[in-house]
Amino acid sequence: MVSTIDVRVSSSSGRRGAVVGAALCRTYPGPTGWVSQLAVCGAAQGSGLDRALLVEAFRRMDAHDELQLLGLGVEAKNASALGLYRSVGLEVAREWRHYSRPSREVEATSR
Repeated sequence: MVSTIDVRVSSSSGRRGAVVGAALCRTYPGPTGWVSQLAVCGAAQGSGLDRALLVEAFRRMDAHDELQLLGLGVEAKNASALGLYRSVGLEVAREWRHYSRPSREVEATSR
């Protein structure tokens, strides 16, 4: 069974109650906890909110005793994201390549 853990941070400055960052986490059988989305608005970037959200997301997933592995995916070329993830104890477990082509080429080659 897949379940969702939603972590949001609201701003107390600027627009009252505006969401300035969020982490969407999912738990999967296996048992794995996964941060599927991590976002911080432009005005809050560089404030450490991204790290705080990630720490809180992992804290909430750690509360699920059945989870044995926590992780997330990232674009390998994003050096600042890699630094953030390493700062909270994550290590590269595997790397993969994504292959694609425009859908019209698929139609042309199937004839």
